[in-house]
Amino acid sequence: MSIKKAFGVFLFFSAILACSKPPEGEFTANMEVSDNERTIITKIYVADSLYRMEQEQGDEKIIVIVDERSKITRALVPSRKEYLEVSSTDPISLTNDPFQGLKFTMTIAEQSELKPDIINGYKCDGYILKKDGKE
Repeated sequence: MSIKKAFGVFLFFSAILACSKPPEGEFTANMEVSDNERTIITKIYVADSLYRMEQEQGDEKIIVIVDERSKITRALVPSRKEYLEVSSTDPISLTNDPFQGLKFTMTIAEQSELKPDIINGYKCDGYILKKDGKE
């Protein structure tokens, strides 16, 4: 699997957990996304404008590092010694990085704000995004 394809698969599943702005503050978390076929667990590390996501796909570990200040996204597959660096505004990043993708989508989609909700003790904003009649 090429690094671009692995990067896309990794971040596609992370996109479900995207939030309305880049992460801020400092924390680590496990993100878990399940469908009928599999469960994917991603570890995310956040420190202000930097975030790192790590996930294992089969025998490969995929690492994505995003620097919000410099607008650079880096993807690494250590087992293959592969590295990809793109601008956060590059289509690869926009369609695969959950935070950058959501920021872009919010500029081109119609938004309906949902009532704020409390999840695990944190106030969370929610939105329904529509483009071409599809949510």
